[in-house]
Amino acid sequence: MATEHFNIDFILVEILVIVSIVSILVRRIKMPYTLGLILTGLGISVFNIQIGIELDPELILTLFLPALLFEGAMNIDVNVLKKNIKSITLLSLVGTFLTTIIIGFVLRLFIKMPLSISLLFASMIAPTDPIAVIGIFKELGVGKSLSVLIEGESLFNDGVAIVLFRIIIALIATGTLSVIDGISQFFRLFFGGLVLGFIIGYLVSRLVRKINDTLIQLTITTILAYGSYLLAESLHLSGVVATVTAGLVMGGYGLNFLSSSTKLSIASFWEYFGFLLNSIVFLLIGAKIDVGELIEFKWLIMIGFAIVIIARAISIYGISFFINKIDDAGFITGEDEIISSKSQHVLVWGGIHGGLSMVLLLSLDLHETPALEPHFGMLHALIFGVVFMSLLFQGSTMAFLLKKLGLGAKKDANIDYQRLISKLIMKTAAVEEIEDLYKSKIITRSIYREQKKYFTQEREKYELRISELLKEDNEIQIAQEHEVKKAVLIAKKHSLVESLKKGIITEKVFHEFKGEIDDKLVELSKNEH
Repeated sequence: MATEHFNIDFILVEILVIVSIVSILVRRIKMPYTLGLILTGLGISVFNIQIGIELDPELILTLFLPALLFEGAMNIDVNVLKKNIKSITLLSLVGTFLTTIIIGFVLRLFIKMPLSISLLFASMIAPTDPIAVIGIFKELGVGKSLSVLIEGESLFNDGVAIVLFRIIIALIATGTLSVIDGISQFFRLFFGGLVLGFIIGYLVSRLVRKINDTLIQLTITTILAYGSYLLAESLHLSGVVATVTAGLVMGGYGLNFLSSSTKLSIASFWEYFGFLLNSIVFLLIGAKIDVGELIEFKWLIMIGFAIVIIARAISIYGISFFINKIDDAGFITGEDEIISSKSQHVLVWGGIHGGLSMVLLLSLDLHETPALEPHFGMLHALIFGVVFMSLLFQGSTMAFLLKKLGLGAKKDANIDYQRLISKLIMKTAAVEEIEDLYKSKIITRSIYREQKKYFTQEREKYELRISELLKEDNEIQIAQEHEVKKAVLIAKKHSLVESLKKGIITEKVFHEFKGEIDDKLVELSKNEH
């Protein structure tokens, strides 16, 4: 028993080491993080390296899914979400339905399989994963409205897709489900989960404001994430929709009643927990990929990927056209909700398929639905293959598309600034090195004067160019001021911690000033993007 416990601990440490190494490497080579993890997992699969952890379907759905969905929902900017709520609702509800229908029916034309199986594939591949895209958005300085549109659509289409997935699974298992029954099931699962999630989220938000303990408040958010999911599932409602809704209510309403220190603690915890779970899922899923299976079904995977892209394009462009036309008439949606052609292109290509599609695949239980068995190998290859191609092609070209559309242009000046700063640092280091060499009597006075003059002039040249660039681009100046303010506040906070450790100040004084600093840090973070 002790040996087994040690093995589990060792396996977890191994996974954390792999995750850390991959994270460092992908940052250096500018590769989407999730793609890096999939490739690493694929390497583990190819070389038949045993990790020692099996992905149990029940474990995936109850441990990983609620936390990942809750973290995404809680951190979304609800104010920006409200401005785009009608667009997001139409894109996620109607769009996911439309995408699923198109993929299911078109795929059946190319492959001889029952319609229920092709629709099952469509419901599993319909969810999008915005993690890689949002990371690129932040790096290139893309507007917050488009980021929220991508995130919001992804959050809600996850819920819609999983409800459709469950209905289709029920159809395959029983063989009897009318269209009317399917629609009534969808409304019960989706809107039942929505109402339940809102009620629980609201009640818990009211509860946390009465508690003045950060650790307990943090624990309550964890209970909310998992509790809303489990309660909804026990009531035969959509746990995914309940968790997403509860996360939105907590993020947009509940956190407003908490102190800045608590907000920062909760944000940091969920950011880390989400990163950790997402990393483990992608790594372990990559390790489950059967390369032989991918090669066997390579043409089918390519056809599937093309159909998925075309279906999403039809869905996004069609619904966006409808939204924009309604906006022009000033009916239903507000004037604010016009989706530009550039945003539409980004929505189509940014609909990267990832973790949830593979989680749904791995949640399939052949004992409960034996009718899936003849098609399981093909479904397995299709989902893994299409997700892999999506991450590889869409994920790696997203930055290029944004720059081509001019949506990442704001950062070009910042890159120039970074290059100039790098050169200035190098020239300054050269001057300092020459000073040291001369003081150490390694070089003569004449060489010292000559080299110092040259590098000093070079340094002054770059100082002048930086000054000119700052005058041309006010955003860089603002960003610099922002970083200085942030660094000063962090330094102040660190000095408070040190003073408390040394007994110079009491806990009461520490928390008083720490609260003021945290308030300012939260205010700064609101203006980051």
